[in-house]
Amino acid sequence: MNHHSPVPTAGNVADAVNTRTFLQQAVDHYPRLAAFCFTLVLPYRESMADHRSLILRFHTEVWQRIGEYSWERQQARRSSPPTLLCWVWESACAPACKMVLLLNLDTLGKAHDENAQQAISEMLNDAWLTVTGVER
Repeated sequence: MNHHSPVPTAGNVADAVNTRTFLQQAVDHYPRLAAFCFTLVLPYRESMADHRSLILRFHTEVWQRIGEYSWERQQARRSSPPTLLCWVWESACAPACKMVLLLNLDTLGKAHDENAQQAISEMLNDAWLTVTGVER
């Protein structure tokens, strides 16, 4: 499992070109690319740096959880090859931040496996609750 550098976007033309290039590289690397789109509701913070820090902690938490998920699959003798986690998100501005996570679909299991889709959804949700300190 590798952690890949993220690509924040601000919505200008240069960002569009960079995002397109980033996405093409991800597709070239993983022909069976999975994309998960979601919006994070950001809690109040004093500065943009605090928001960026929170988002980076979220990325790290997701990376750890997907690594654990992959390890558990491997221990059960199910295929779970390594993956890079590629992130694209708009500028972190309160109250919400749209985000896309790209990763190797083979790491999660079969493409139409409801359990794998549910697992990644729960990992994303639990990771966000962990970094924001919110109880379930």
